[in-house]
Amino acid sequence: MSACSLTKLSASTIVQDGCIVEGYDLSTLPRAVLQELLLTSISQSRILSLRILIVKWPLRQLILQNVQGFDEPKAVLLAYCLQRFKHDLRLVDIRGCNIGLHGTTAFCKLAADIQVSDNDVLGMKILDTRPTAEFLKGNFPTKVSCQRIPPTVIMLDCIVDKDNCGLVIQACTKHSVMDLKISHLTVHSIRRNKLRTLLSSLESSIIKGLNLAMNGLQEEGFNVISPIITTFTNLTDLNLSYTGITSQNTSAIQQIANICHRLKTIMKLDMSGNYIRSGVYAILHHLQSPLTHLDLRGCGVRESDLCEMCKLDTLKHLKSLKLNGGAFVNCIELLCRFVLKSAGTLEFLSLEDHMFDSSSISPLCQMIKTLPLLKRLSLSYNHFLPDDIRTIKDKFPAMDLVYKEWLY
Repeated sequence: MSACSLTKLSASTIVQDGCIVEGYDLSTLPRAVLQELLLTSISQSRILSLRILIVKWPLRQLILQNVQGFDEPKAVLLAYCLQRFKHDLRLVDIRGCNIGLHGTTAFCKLAADIQVSDNDVLGMKILDTRPTAEFLKGNFPTKVSCQRIPPTVIMLDCIVDKDNCGLVIQACTKHSVMDLKISHLTVHSIRRNKLRTLLSSLESSIIKGLNLAMNGLQEEGFNVISPIITTFTNLTDLNLSYTGITSQNTSAIQQIANICHRLKTIMKLDMSGNYIRSGVYAILHHLQSPLTHLDLRGCGVRESDLCEMCKLDTLKHLKSLKLNGGAFVNCIELLCRFVLKSAGTLEFLSLEDHMFDSSSISPLCQMIKTLPLLKRLSLSYNHFLPDDIRTIKDKFPAMDLVYKEWLY
């Protein structure tokens, strides 16, 4: 058995009983063992063990970046412990963790010096109310955190809605207790003036991902927020799907094009649900760096647009391409030529609702054959026969083929 496997097995055994963790001097353990205990407590949802580990954590940094099991309840627990017990951490990194609305609210309360409650996750007492031995001895204060010098830096992804927006803005502008560094921001529908204030409160060099899907910005909204977004110099991921613009909103299209021109770091762009037709090319030809992810579902891309897109060097390193609803059955060779620009990188491809039929199988198979990294292909809502789908599956058994039919 390898040392790594032995460490994981030992950690799994230890976290079954929180008392073992509580009675041990964590400062004597190697960093790798400490991290494994923490990850195991999270993956097994051992809340008492997790709480004890946070409170007794001997290092100045707590790194949980991209830990899949670190969810809303555990995020609220961490915020609670940081506020009540743990005042010596200098850095907490939970970027890439899905802490949800409640987790976002808890950390913003922490930063704004507002008490984090054990009811911050609806219907669940996520804070194990059994006191630790250290707490019984009176070693920890019961008051809410006060000013810390220097403040603890917390790097995280946030979800904002109309209910917690004001709190997030307050937390982003107050740094005496916690210094929040928001890396990825997802905004549920809020008023435009609030959105402008929220975006203005972010640290422009820190924000890397911005998701404004379903915000109904329309032309007026883009005119307001675009100058702010252009200051996000390290932005890599931009989601503007279903934001209520059409091909008639030329000013909004120009604003988005200007964002793509000014920001040289964008790698992921989602414009789905905006029927902008020729506006697609008007935006894409302003890109300054190669994209890895592009979503143009429902954008009304035309044959002439596709022809121009074939000339763009910024679209030849795609890993994920979603190009649905273009009815490209009559120009499938052109479509394949565009897809094959990314032959050396493409892993996920969606070509739904193009009116493909049995005559499209041969060119599609030729295209797939030239995509060695392709893992998943969605051809749903086309006009294939069962034998057509079977042909593709038989020829490419290692590829995940998705095909759903219309329900009439």
